[in-house]
Amino acid sequence: MENLANTSRETFVVELSEVLPELYAAAWKLPQTQVTSDELISDTYGIDEHMRLFNALREKLGDWDVYCCVFDPMTDKEAITCNLADDLADIYRDVRQCSEGIAAGAALSDVIWEMRVGFETHWGRHLTNALAVVHELRLRVPQTARSEE
Repeated sequence: MENLANTSRETFVVELSEVLPELYAAAWKLPQTQVTSDELISDTYGIDEHMRLFNALREKLGDWDVYCCVFDPMTDKEAITCNLADDLADIYRDVRQCSEGIAAGAALSDVIWEMRVGFETHWGRHLTNALAVVHELRLRVPQTARSEE
């Protein structure tokens, strides 16, 4: 996300199509852990920073941002409008928070627990929704752009 401004929309989609499946697979491989501390992993990623990323993603994605989805595909029958920018910004925030927890010296088992719970309850749904959209978008990226990556 740090290099977003210098990346074309097509290249960004190609990169997402490669990174998101790896993140999904890695999250399922996280071990089950127990929390060892009463302290939460601090969230240094403020709302202003989140909104800047969200808006930069919306601008980058343009008309590729909005898509239709269902919250729970097992029970919901009505589609709602979602934003790929929101999915990506939320995934980034949650994964970054865990990364910063490690850098700040939080117990690894606590960080893994936070990452796994977040994946199962929040950012995993954003990731699977984003992956479905990115799959469709990558099919629209010209073959020349795909092969240059």
